[in-house]
Amino acid sequence: MTSKQLEKPLTLTDSQILDLLYKFHNFDVLHKTSGEESFNVKALFSVVSTIMNRSLGDDHPSIKIEEDEKAIPSSFEPPTHILRHISCQIINTDDDENHSYAHETTISILEKLKPFSWQSKAVMVLAAFSLEYGTFFHLSQVSEEDSLGRSLAVLYHVHVFHKILRATADYNHIVKNAFETVKRIIEMQILLSEGYDEESVPSLTEAMHELPVFVYWVILTIVASFLHFKFLLGYREAKYNLSYISSKIFAVQSKIKALLGRIRKEIDDVYGSSESSKGLSDISIEDLDLSES
Repeated sequence: MTSKQLEKPLTLTDSQILDLLYKFHNFDVLHKTSGEESFNVKALFSVVSTIMNRSLGDDHPSIKIEEDEKAIPSSFEPPTHILRHISCQIINTDDDENHSYAHETTISILEKLKPFSWQSKAVMVLAAFSLEYGTFFHLSQVSEEDSLGRSLAVLYHVHVFHKILRATADYNHIVKNAFETVKRIIEMQILLSEGYDEESVPSLTEAMHELPVFVYWVILTIVASFLHFKFLLGYREAKYNLSYISSKIFAVQSKIKALLGRIRKEIDDVYGSSESSKGLSDISIEDLDLSES
């Protein structure tokens, strides 16, 4: 009995990745930009953004907590059971130098999240990551007087944090690139959902075709980043090698930014500059319409 040949994701072309996704998505599902969301994706992304910005130290002092909470309805119910399932699945992923097991987990997650839009898939996996990431960095900053926080930090292995501060700084750079890539994917969703004529804005067709691949790479990066937590928490002696993954997600982010630039230029040429400004990174979270509800 022969063992299954594991894929080496960094050797895969975009076409090969799409072929893998076609196995559990038909063409219409693979390239649709909306999904069967059972929760408020806009509110979930707002929560995740707050966690990521504060964990990364990117918060501007003038931003108040009340402003963060404006986009979070009081009735918001996050899909915590799904996020916990994703988190557990990733944490239990084996690691290898070719990121093959991270690839297997990525494909499995994408299959399980098939009913959701591509943007929602990316936001949900980022949210699952932020549960662990945000807790880790929050507990690393608790005061000596906070006995509950200090006790939780001990159980969470946060005591190793200060010993590997440099490694954490490098790690944060990769995490930030993944976070920024998810934001770019959401910007792309805004432009795709505006109903522009694809003949007048031909780059929209390319964006729709590339979107599943972009989401694949950002989720693979998040999975690999999760695995590095084993080192950050002292569960493995050697770092999980993220150098090639870091280069890949940076290249993907650059590709998305270039594609967004072409789309905006085409929209500007046909519809005017006010239209091409939609989807810019400084857009208010309240303006994001990521779900059908």
